Amino acid sequence: MAPSSQGHDQESITLVAPNGQTQEERYHPNEKVGHVLKKAVDDFGRAGYLNPSLQYVLVMGGTPLNEGQTLAEAGVRPGARLSVRAKDIPGDGAAPGPE
Repeated sequence: MAPSSQGHDQESITLVAPNGQTQEERYHPNEKVGHVLKKAVDDFGRAGYLNPSLQYVLVMGGTPLNEGQTLAEAGVRPGARLSVRAKDIPGDGAAPGPE
């Protein structure tokens, strides 16, 4: 698969699994962060990239996103990379919580 072109980035976001695997999703500004997270965990879990029984958070630029906000409200724009991170990994530190 060829790398994304700039035009394609304008209408999609990239989700990154804990193991580094990526998945492109269409960008819908009014979609809730929690919905995007659930879909990513389901998809990555089916593919064996993460343990779907753990709790996860979507992180952009090192900041966890509020699951109750829409992508637009959370500051997510087309072309963004959102990382799926476990909320708590013993011995590996925990993703920082919202301030």
